[in-house]
Amino acid sequence: MAQQFLPISAGAIRPSLGAFVASAWLILIAVNLALGGHFDIAVRDGVLAISAYALARFEQARAGVRAASSTSRRGLVTAAVLCAAAALASPAAAADRSATLHQDMRKLWTDHIVWTRDTSSRPSTIARMRRPPPLA
Repeated sequence: MAQQFLPISAGAIRPSLGAFVASAWLILIAVNLALGGHFDIAVRDGVLAISAYALARFEQARAGVRAASSTSRRGLVTAAVLCAAAALASPAAAADRSATLHQDMRKLWTDHIVWTRDTSSRPSTIARMRRPPPLA
């Protein structure tokens, strides 16, 4: 809740500033997610940051404000490069998750087979299977 206060308050006070604050905030969130290994969500937040930045620039152009220096363009390019790097780094982490999922599914299947064999070999289960179904 507290982490949402800064971008919302900046947008409420001055919307043109709020879009830049939200863009920077989303970049920081994307970097944090990428460091934690959540690359797919980091890329999504990076794209949202670039979109917020673009909307802020469109608002400035509509209001007739002179374009910012090349420093802000460098920041946008840096954000795009970070998002691309996170997307490229993703397959390695995805391969690890895929291997873990494969092992977990194999264990689940083995447990299922064992349970089915144990259950179907009980005399009470065999008797239930031989009984005809009741007529409706």
